[in-house]
Amino acid sequence: MLWEFRVLAIDHEIAKIARNLTSKGIIPEKCPEDALHIAVAAANGMDVIVT
Repeated sequence: MLWEFRVLAIDHEIAKIARNLTSKGIIPEKCPEDALHIAVAAANGMDVIVT
């Protein structure tokens, strides 16, 4: 079975969301990639995150 995947862009707004997640302590500052992953998913209306 083949799955279709979209490549999601990271723009300034998504980067800002990720910075807010870490600066407010929602995501630890030592995990910026996780914050970015969550920000991309949230900005694109994703229901789940697969890592």
